[in-house]
Amino acid sequence: MKNLSFVLLMGLLISGCRNEDTFPDIPTLEYKKLVFGDDSGIKTFTLTATFTDGDGDVGYYLDRPNEAIFDDSLSDYYYNYVIELQVQKNGIWKDTIIFYEDIEYNIDSIDSDNDTTIVFYNDHTSARLPYLTPEGQNKGLKGDIEKTAYLPFLLGDTIRFRAFIYDRALNKSNEIFTPGFFVRNP
Repeated sequence: MKNLSFVLLMGLLISGCRNEDTFPDIPTLEYKKLVFGDDSGIKTFTLTATFTDGDGDVGYYLDRPNEAIFDDSLSDYYYNYVIELQVQKNGIWKDTIIFYEDIEYNIDSIDSDNDTTIVFYNDHTSARLPYLTPEGQNKGLKGDIEKTAYLPFLLGDTIRFRAFIYDRALNKSNEIFTPGFFVRNP
């Protein structure tokens, strides 16, 4: 299973004759909403957060190379919008790793040991925000990030999401947390 969609709604603060809004150079996030949905019987979630960044250095080029630290898929900075699932166990929130299992059946296989292939996917909730630096003198950014992804299969747990962003100066925003929700899959 893969990401369903990634939509970035951005309000650039470009001023002409009005006062310029100023924000700190370190990005900030504010939780806006979490909505659960369904895609052909598979549960999804959409996390929406508002962000600001004073110097506008948010996002990566998606159509050309960036600095190596941003394009190395093993780097902590590969995803600049990080969303992590937490599960509540005995009243304590614990980080988890989200993975997706995709089972492919090899019907034509002669060897019975090769009739099922299990593929694991990881980090499909985090995302690479596109390059957002505005033209002009005022580089301040403010906008909403809306991320939709599949909800991992859970037997009946209270979950929440933790999220943050990185800018190109490697500044990490504050962390936001969604409210906890009890999720039961059929």
